[in-house]
Order: sequence, then structure tokens, then C-alpha cells
Amino acid sequence: MGKRRAIQGIIVAWSCLLPGLGAAQEPSRELLLFMTVPTVVTPTLRPQPITRAPSAVTVITAEDIRLSGATSIPDLLRNVPGIDVFRVSASDINVAGRGLNERVANRLQVFIDGRSVIEDFLNLVFWDQLPVSLEEIERIEVVTGPASALFGTNAFSGVVQIFTKSPEAMRGTHVIGRGGTGGTAAGTLMHADVAGPLGYKLVFEYDRANHFPNPALARTGGELGREDFRGSGLVEYRVGPDTLISISGGADGFDRDIDPGLGSSTVPGLGLLFARGSLGFGAVKFIHGDLKGQIVYNRLDTDLRGNLLPQAGRVLIEAVQTDLQHSLALGQQHVLTGGLSHRFARADAPVLIGPASREQHLFAAFLQDEFSPRPDLTLTMGLRFDRHPDAGVNLSPRGSLVYAPTERHSVRASIGTAFRNPSLLEGSIALAAPTGLPAPPTLSVVGNRSLVSEELISYEVGYRGLWFDRLKVRLDLFYNDFGRFIELVQSGPTSFTFQNLPGGFSFGGEVGVETLLTDWLRGFANYSYQERQADPHVLGLGPRHKGNVGLLATFRNGFSAGMILHAVGESETVSLPIPAGSVPIRAESYAQVDARAAYRFALFGADAEVALSATNLFNNPHQEISGGDRITRRVTGWLRLRF
Repeated sequence: MGKRRAIQGIIVAWSCLLPGLGAAQEPSRELLLFMTVPTVVTPTLRPQPITRAPSAVTVITAEDIRLSGATSIPDLLRNVPGIDVFRVSASDINVAGRGLNERVANRLQVFIDGRSVIEDFLNLVFWDQLPVSLEEIERIEVVTGPASALFGTNAFSGVVQIFTKSPEAMRGTHVIGRGGTGGTAAGTLMHADVAGPLGYKLVFEYDRANHFPNPALARTGGELGREDFRGSGLVEYRVGPDTLISISGGADGFDRDIDPGLGSSTVPGLGLLFARGSLGFGAVKFIHGDLKGQIVYNRLDTDLRGNLLPQAGRVLIEAVQTDLQHSLALGQQHVLTGGLSHRFARADAPVLIGPASREQHLFAAFLQDEFSPRPDLTLTMGLRFDRHPDAGVNLSPRGSLVYAPTERHSVRASIGTAFRNPSLLEGSIALAAPTGLPAPPTLSVVGNRSLVSEELISYEVGYRGLWFDRLKVRLDLFYNDFGRFIELVQSGPTSFTFQNLPGGFSFGGEVGVETLLTDWLRGFANYSYQERQADPHVLGLGPRHKGNVGLLATFRNGFSAGMILHAVGESETVSLPIPAGSVPIRAESYAQVDARAAYRFALFGADAEVALSATNLFNNPHQEISGGDRITRRVTGWLRLRF
């Protein structure tokens, strides 16, 4: 009798693990969610199924964020095929797409709720200073490949669009705390509510981390890398079912290092910069059906100091952007989307560009047509016009053909273009940087107002499909032809300037699978390959091989766990030339395992979760860029409460 019961128990257990065993059942909630085709907005600026998107796109959901155990947006992006992430230190990290990465990574456009977070002085994204908490993110859409036909400058290697939760989705009070090794600590307080047509949300967060070890910079791992106090708020009012007006604002107060990644340089004077200041925004937006508009004010105000500068000084960068967009259906086969944009930017940075401020006006207009001659065929064509006061006019066309014979399968062929305008610093810098050597005592860096925009043309084919209800497959192949890259070059024995250099080409692809192994266990794997041919001064850091493998488990008893392996191949380029010669910049090959375990439960009427996560679980110290810190294991404990 006991043996029979044991056998019956084993059969019952296996029938739970293998949904296909035994009699046919209704699809589970988990399977229905897995089979649901995600809706994306970024590829066309209109909601559409991901299988109809004219670009290679990846979606990171709020659940993906929670299960990953990641503590920053760039660490989340490591899982995306075609995206390259290089951490220099706890306060400095680079993100780009398809090998178009450099020490100054400025070829990726990033938005939060449709608002560009690129600062105009260097065309950079300060990832850790963005006034947004991981806890309030609803999803992230990542487009790999050029997207200037819609988004203009900097949408060169891709676009990252971050969507935050609405007051309705965030309703209630959330308290999140985490802390761990490496001096990591963070606390988040969020509150949101809705009363009739009025909704609001408030977010406050403190976040800090120490540096990783770096013997070249005499770092032991106990020094403060960055410290941030951030907050944001939003008030929205609904006027009827299809009209929304919102006012939002936020700021991040920071104290951080800015690592040039030259710790191994033979010139000791090329050291560190330190920045203390704030990065903030204010925005007014309206939506009326398919008509959208916004006015956004961005401000970066920081004090810079360090031995790269002749003296400490203030840098103030302000920008005001106005956008208007409208979509219109013409009959049954055409959907037109068009928009106008103006951006005014002003830079005051006497220590870097001299006493005079620098201003620029950027104008843009775009038009896109989604033509569907048949239900299974969509041709997307677009053109954008951009005008820069120094670089002139850029025209960015694109075309894409998507064939979707069923809702589960689609193939895509596309051609697209991209450009990057010269930054304010590249055109206006006037710096005498001390070297710390008897000779030469200084190095002169002068801007170039005659620079033209960088350019890229890309050819892509792709496939996306769902097989056997439980297996998602994607494949993307690309060829990029690029030129006129803006680089710092030596113009004299001790002087430097920016110039446009000849380009090159790159090609490669990404393949990925995602599977629902059981109702409680999900797995994914992806691999990226890229081959590049160009002058090493022009070509950015980018590994030839990169892959990710992960398992994520969510049990009905409240437990969840996950483990992700990142494997990255070696890549190398060279730095700016200095009197002692160019400095090699190498990203070592490495493998890193991240892991997380958590338990959800009820506590005094609140939904609670405790979690333990580890990055670089097996403590494989590695540098992701020459001169950078050695990335070691960090373990973090979490507590989440929602009232």
C-alpha cells in the first residue's frame, strides 16, 4: 500500500511539472501570458504587435526587472542581444549597440516616457543619475539598429525607451530597502493614488555604492564611487476617455567620479574627475487621441574638479525641447504619422569652453507611412529632416517590409540610416589640461566648429516566431556602413582637436530563444556576433562574441529564483593619441553569473517580499575596459513592502 501511494505521488508530481502529461487541459494563466504577443510603441511611435515591428526590438517587463536582481538599468541591458555594456567603475558605465561603443559612449538615444535624457554637452547619458527608480518602471523597449528616421541625432546604434508605471498601476504606498557588500545601499519610497479624473505619484530614493578595487588608482574597494538623492513627481488629469494632461518633474542630486578609463596610462596626469551637482527635468504633456505634444526642460548643474582640469569650475547645461506628433489613418491601408520638434540648448562651462556661453537651436520634422496592401504585409517608409547650426542639414530615410503570414510568425527586411551631430563640447572645447609631467606641462584641446555629422546606413533582415506554444525564437542579421566618425586627434606636439575620420563597416547578427519549460520555470538564451573593419581609432569597443543564458522560476507558494550567465568575448581599440603614444583599450573576455532568490508573503496587511541577489556570484574579478576597476562579487539583500 505504501509503495503504491509513493508511485501515485511521483505520478502526481510529474504531472504538475509536465503540463502535457495525461488528459488535455485548459491553458494555464502562465502559458496564456507567455503566448501573448507584446505590444510595442518605440519602432513606429504607435502601439503595434512586436511581430509587426519594422525594427529589431526587445521588451524588458517589470517582472523581468524584479526577477533579475539588477540594481541599475545598464545591468538589465546586459541581457539584450546586440547591446554592449562596459562597466568602468561603480560610478561609470557605457552602453551602446552592435559594437558602436567607445570610452565616451554617445551613439545611443535614451528616453523616459518619451522625454530624451541625452545631455547636450557631451551627448551622453548619465545612467546612474537618471531621476527614475527601477521600482517604478513598467517596461523597457530596446531597439537595436539605426532609428534616426524617427528620433534624430544619437539614435545611431539603437534606442532605449523607458516607460514608467501610471498612478493607477502604482496605486498605494511602496517601501523598498536594499543593502549589501561593496557599500551598496538604497532606500525607495513611492506613493500613488487616483481620485476620479485626477492621478498622481511621488517617488523618493537614496542610492550609493563604493568603487570596485583598482590598484592603478590606489582603490581598495572601500572608497565612495557615487551617492545619489533622487525624487520625482507626476500629476495627471483625464478630460474624457482619450484626453490626458500631465505635469511632471524630478531631479537627482549626485556626488560621483567621472572615470576617463586611463588608470593604466603612462601619463600620470591623466587621472580622475569628480562631479557634484544635480540633473533634473520638468515636463508638460498632453494627449488627445492620436495627437500628442510636450514641452520639456532639462538641466545639468555640476561642479567639476580633478587633475584633468587647470582649476575647478561649474558646468551648467540647459535645454528646452518642444515636440508635436499626430497619427492619421487614410482609408484601410495607410497610417501616416508626422511630427515637428525644436530643441534649444545652452552651455555655460568656463573651465571647459571659455567665458562665453554656447547656444544652439535644433529643428526637425518627420513623416512616416505604414502601408498595408494586405493583412499579412506592411511596408513602413519614413523620412526625417534635421538642421544643426554647424553641421547643417541631415536627411534620414528608412524603409521596412514585414510579412506576417500568421500572428505567430513574421519576417522583416529593412534599410535605415542614422546620424550623430557634433556635441557642444566637440565644437567648443578650449582646455589646457595639466599633465603632471615636467614636459610638456599641459596638453591643449581645442574644439572644431567645422565638424559634420557622423553617418550610418544599415541593412537588416529578421525573423520572429512562436513555436509549440512554449518556444519563442528570434533572428536578426545586419550590415552597417558608417563614416565621418568624430574623434580626438593630435594636431601638434602637445595639441589636440576633433576631426571627422574615415569610416568602415561591420556585420553580424543576434539569435535568441525564450521558453516556458513549465508553468513555473522560464528559460532564455541569446547569442550576438559582430565582425568589424575600420581604423581602430574610429571603431569603438565591441566584443565579437557575446551570450546570455538564464533560468527564472516563480513558484505559487511565494518563492522565486533566477540565475543568469553572461559570457563576453574580448574586444580592443585604442584611445586618443598622447605624446607617449596611443593607449590600448581592452575589454577582457569574462563570464559572470548573477543569481537571485526571493519569497513573497503578507506582513501586517502589506504585500511583502524579501530577496537576496548576487552579481558575479562566483567572484570572477575582471576588467571590462582597460584602466577600469576590477569587477568583483557583490551581494545584496532586499525588502519590499506595498501597502
